[in-house]
Amino acid sequence: MEMLGYRPTQADPDVWIKRALKEDGSPFYKMMLIYVDDVLHVAEDPEEDIKKLGQVYRLKDGEGTPDRYLSGNIERVQTSNGSVA
Repeated sequence: MEMLGYRPTQADPDVWIKRALKEDGSPFYKMMLIYVDDVLHVAEDPEEDIKKLGQVYRLKDGEGTPDRYLSGNIERVQTSNGSVA
């Protein structure tokens, strides 16, 4: 992951972060959660780094919005202020 500019977090070495800028110029952190053969990438445009990762590792098909990670269900929710997370 360091080859893509990510660094492991101190709290969990399976969570990798990288500083980035959104299209509007606001800063945020891209995150990759990696455990054995599961990868969850959180970013404004995740395809860019996933393609680079695919040049180094053989990835299974299955890009897209996840519904499970590490046997847990994942879903989008609307918060009390109306934003979707």
